[in-house]
Amino acid sequence: MRIGVLTELSPAARYRVHYPLDAMQRRGHDIVWPNDDGSPRVDAFPSCDALLVYRSHGSAVRNLLKRLRASGIAIVWDNDDDLRHLPRDRATRRRAGGFSNQAIFDETARTAKLAHVAIATSEPIAAAYRGAGVRDVRVIANYLASGTARQARPHDGVVVGWIAGLEHASDVQPLRLNETFRALQVEHPDLNVITIGVRLALRERYRHAPHVVFDKLPAVMAGFDIGLAPLLDTPFNRARSDIKIKEYAASGVPWLASPVGPYAELGEDAGGRLVPVGSWHEVLNKLIGDANARRHLAQTGRDWARGQTIDAVVDRYETAFADAVGRVGEAAFASA
Repeated sequence: MRIGVLTELSPAARYRVHYPLDAMQRRGHDIVWPNDDGSPRVDAFPSCDALLVYRSHGSAVRNLLKRLRASGIAIVWDNDDDLRHLPRDRATRRRAGGFSNQAIFDETARTAKLAHVAIATSEPIAAAYRGAGVRDVRVIANYLASGTARQARPHDGVVVGWIAGLEHASDVQPLRLNETFRALQVEHPDLNVITIGVRLALRERYRHAPHVVFDKLPAVMAGFDIGLAPLLDTPFNRARSDIKIKEYAASGVPWLASPVGPYAELGEDAGGRLVPVGSWHEVLNKLIGDANARRHLAQTGRDWARGQTIDAVVDRYETAFADAVGRVGEAAFASA
C-alpha cells in the first residue's frame, strides 16, 4: 500500500505515526512522509491508497478528507487523548484556545466520522468515539521503537526520575509528592531527584528540565535508578497510555506507578511495582534501600519490554489499513 500522512506535530506522533509507519515501511509499504518542516505533502495524497490522519481536525481537514474519500482514498484516523477530560490547568486551556473539552471532542468526532477505520490508544477513548457515532474504532496502544540504543549511565547516589508532561502538574499536590521527596531526602542523604516537564518544590539534590528533545529521553532515563509514573485517579488519566512504563522498563529502570488506567494491570513481571494512594513514601523508601530488588526488577523489565515493540503489533496496523482500503472497494462495487 501507498500511505500518506496528515499529522499533528507533537512528541506523541512518534508512537502514533512514525513508529507504526516505519514498521510498515520495513514490510514493503510505501509511505509518503511529511516535508522536512512537518507540513503534509498534500499534492501526493491523490496517488495514495490510504491516508493516516493523527489528531488533525477542523473544517479545512474535513473538506480535504471528503475530497480524498470521493476520489477513492481510504482514511484511517487516530487519537490518543481523552479530549472530553483534558486537565483544567491554565497551560492546557491556553493550548486548547479557550474551547471547552466537549467542544474540542465534538469537533474531532465530526472529523473521525469521515474515517473508514479509527484507532485509539485505550478503550475509554475508543468508547467515547463509538458513542459519538464513529464506526469501527480499534484500540492499539503505544509501543516502543525497535532498536533504540539504551545504556545505563554510571552516577553517584540513588536517582529517582519522573518524565512528566505539564498536564501532570495537577497530580503533584493531591499525591503529596513534594512532601514525600523532602522526607525521603532527609532519610537518604544520597537521594537525588530529576523531573522532566513538571517542576517540584525541592531545593536541594534536585534537577529539573522543562523540556528535553524526544530523542534524548532514553539518555536521560539511563541515569535513573527508579522511574516514576504517579497518576491521580481521574477520567483523563484512566484513558492514558502505558508507554512511560514501557520506556522505563526497556531502559532497565525499575518503575513505581499508580494503579490507575493502563498501569493497573502491570506489576513486577513488567519490571515495577504499583503504589496505592497514600503509600508513595513507604514504597519508595523500601525500593531506594534495596539495591538487589532494583537489579531484579531492572532485568525483569528489560525482558518484558522486548515484547513491547511496534514490530510485535505492526500486523494490527496493516489489518486496519487493509480493511479501510477494502471498504473503499466495497463502496465502489456497490455504486457500480
